[in-house]
Amino acid sequence: SRDNSAAINQAICNLQLQRSQGEWTDERIAQRQQNHRPIIISNNKMADSGMDAGSAEIAESLRKMAKIVTNLSARADCEPFREPVDWKALELFDYPKIIKKMMDLGTIKRKLEKGKYSDVAECADDVRLVWKNCMTYNADGSDFYRLGESYSKRFEERFQKLVDEFGEDVICGNIATQPASSSSKKKARSSSSPVPTSSSS
Repeated sequence: SRDNSAAINQAICNLQLQRSQGEWTDERIAQRQQNHRPIIISNNKMADSGMDAGSAEIAESLRKMAKIVTNLSARADCEPFREPVDWKALELFDYPKIIKKMMDLGTIKRKLEKGKYSDVAECADDVRLVWKNCMTYNADGSDFYRLGESYSKRFEERFQKLVDEFGEDVICGNIATQPASSSSKKKARSSSSPVPTSSSS
């Protein structure tokens, strides 16, 4: 800051004056100047937290994934997917027999907020399960089936943009681990992959 610079300059002037009076050597002045250098505070949160570059990228990709989930949830026609299917109230007594793992966007948002996902690919699997359940339970061609199908396509378009931005290693969390053979690395499923038959929540 300006005040710090003025103080440092004054200290140097004082040292030079004392040197002219024979009290200071060049070596001692250089050491004193070193001690009075202003402290530069980094604004880089990654450095402050000790987070490595790979982990920081994964965290940022998850932050953007959370934004995608939030934006999808905010759509007016997304109401069936925002919270768990209340199959008892709806008297859909066969629902738990057909849908073995229930999932909804509200649950996904809460898991993201609590840091339950290790990478974007893991979160994407849960998002896909929402559409898969919808399309599995509801008849092909029904309004709910078509709704799940449209959300599946919409999600895959956004997911592919994340893959393009961060790369598969970040999306799948491979960057945070020790180098692995290509056969052992996870691969991101994108819109080029077949969309699983889906869910209704």
